[in-house]
Amino acid sequence: MKFRLTSLILPGIALLFSSCANRLTEPQKASLTQVMVSRPAVEAGDLKPADGTESPGASNGVPMATGGGIIPALIGTAIDAGVTAHQSAEFKKQYGAQLEEVQAAIPRNPGDDLRQRAAKALKKDAFFGTRLVEAGAANRFDGELVQYGLVRYAREDDQTVLGMEIRCMVWLADSGGKKLFSQVISGRSKDSHTIHDYAAKKSLVKVAYDQALDDFETKFAAMLDFQLSR
Repeated sequence: MKFRLTSLILPGIALLFSSCANRLTEPQKASLTQVMVSRPAVEAGDLKPADGTESPGASNGVPMATGGGIIPALIGTAIDAGVTAHQSAEFKKQYGAQLEEVQAAIPRNPGDDLRQRAAKALKKDAFFGTRLVEAGAANRFDGELVQYGLVRYAREDDQTVLGMEIRCMVWLADSGGKKLFSQVISGRSKDSHTIHDYAAKKSLVKVAYDQALDDFETKFAAMLDFQLSR
């Protein structure tokens, strides 16, 4: 079963580097004479339903306010679950069949699109551009889609405003399959709309999807800069 990362990612964070993240070493760079890009693995459940919920953060706030402990943590988690379940029910009640219409308009080929955007970023890169090949390279960029879909951006005038988010784990592996580095990249659309707006003009869904891919490509390039210490 695929491990699911928390959906509470701040829009302003471009990349989620772990505290022990390491850059590519000089010997590793020297070994990258050729690289290729594989299509990220995609599972049927990766496309999530449009999500209008927002956790109140009680699972963190209650333990902090009470000094910590198992019981406060359980209370906070129960509060969050109750609030988000209520929000989800109200969200479905408010938009009804429009949710299905909008969901059906979301593109279903994120694996191919993510591969194309990663390859595009690599072709533009001063280091990897001359090393990128279509097939047969010992080193490869690979990945696994975590999830994608419309997520809550804000709540305005009794309407939930949603944008597109595409979250993917990417890594660079050597000939033996060892990951030289791995990184979760979350691409998010610039534009956001209500379900009513998306349902009235389905092309807005594709625009948001493409914008999320644009953001993914930008952050993929930033990841390369980080790894190459530029």
